Amino acid sequence: MGQLKLINSKALKGQEETRCRQFTMDPKSRRIDYDSQFGRLATDHAGQVWVATLSGMLMRKQRPNGRFEAVARLSKILDLFVDGSGRLWICTNKGLYLIASPATDARPQKLSLDGLQSPGDVVEVTGACQTVRGTLWFLVNGRLFRMHEGRWAHPELGTSQDTTLGELACDRDSLWLTGQSDTAVWKVAADARSKRLMPHSLELERSPLRGRRVQSTFVDQRHCHVEGRGGPSGRCSAGDNAVPRL
Repeated sequence: MGQLKLINSKALKGQEETRCRQFTMDPKSRRIDYDSQFGRLATDHAGQVWVATLSGMLMRKQRPNGRFEAVARLSKILDLFVDGSGRLWICTNKGLYLIASPATDARPQKLSLDGLQSPGDVVEVTGACQTVRGTLWFLVNGRLFRMHEGRWAHPELGTSQDTTLGELACDRDSLWLTGQSDTAVWKVAADARSKRLMPHSLELERSPLRGRRVQSTFVDQRHCHVEGRGGPSGRCSAGDNAVPRL
């Protein structure tokens, strides 16, 4: 039986896969006091739950006793992502880390962007996802980066030159991108080799997102869910002409 997990600022909660729609508190998560809010969670291929705090504490829920173990103290953790190979990617405000084998070696290794950033640049990695053919996509300092067959690239994006990206989500063979400061949502074909990607802008004038800055995006098996700050969220179907709706 599976379990849906979520976190709020103080604790981890779970919902068993039954008709019940009530979330129950994980009692062991309430005993953690690292002077910070919970920020992200991920489940690896072995079923281990990883939790990160905004202050940079990375923790793992041990099996079978369910206790939380402190794994590493990093800078502010902005995202956790487990790819199709089972690797755990850790996005922080001071770089990108990787745990290649979470089940056997939990030590995060900091990665280089292979000269794509100027020396001395602060590398803020805010999001990561993977498309169906295995290509990895990252948001680095508000720009889109791609890792394909172990090589980094920074494809040009056919939007205005001053566009800073805020959120990233992967569909099977496409990306959903949002603007950081303005209300904008784009769908982009996730070409693993092209040097230039051409986004399709979604019509937001007739959607609940009109005038709201997008706070988060998430793709399930049927829709892309887009949440706006200070108001309702919307969802889009896979079609290019989709309009987000409640």
